[in-house]
Amino acid sequence: MIIESVNDTNSTTQLANYSIVEVKISNMITYVYKNDDNQFDVILACDPSAVCGKESLINFQNVTDNLCTIELKTSQVCGLNLSDAYDNNSESESWTYFFSFVLVVAFVYFVGGSVVNACLFNEIGINMIPHHAFWSSLYENIKDKLCGTSTMASAYESI
Repeated sequence: MIIESVNDTNSTTQLANYSIVEVKISNMITYVYKNDDNQFDVILACDPSAVCGKESLINFQNVTDNLCTIELKTSQVCGLNLSDAYDNNSESESWTYFFSFVLVVAFVYFVGGSVVNACLFNEIGINMIPHHAFWSSLYENIKDKLCGTSTMASAYESI
């Protein structure tokens, strides 16, 4: 973003050159622009009546010598469900970390176990999977516990 000054003869003079650093989303959108020395924040707030050139400047403030804030009302950010997109809920973030951790542990277990079985025990093919016999029989064991075994069924039928 380039900040320019326009004089009476409609010529422009470049005052500063900023690059966008971050975008903050809450109930409004904030663009944070920075250069080597200064920060320039542009805050866009929703106003449905501010359409096609009717945008308005709400606030212009030099917070410090190095920080300038401009707040604009515009219809361009209305209807974006910004409050829904802005997630303050740390509970969902903790679930994300939990499931990420579980996936990493499972990946390390299967890949690391396969490497150990291949290198130390010279296993090949499906036998490289760690605890292959356990994982192969897991489905049958769960099915037997939920549905009963064939010996249980024959014992029931004999009554």
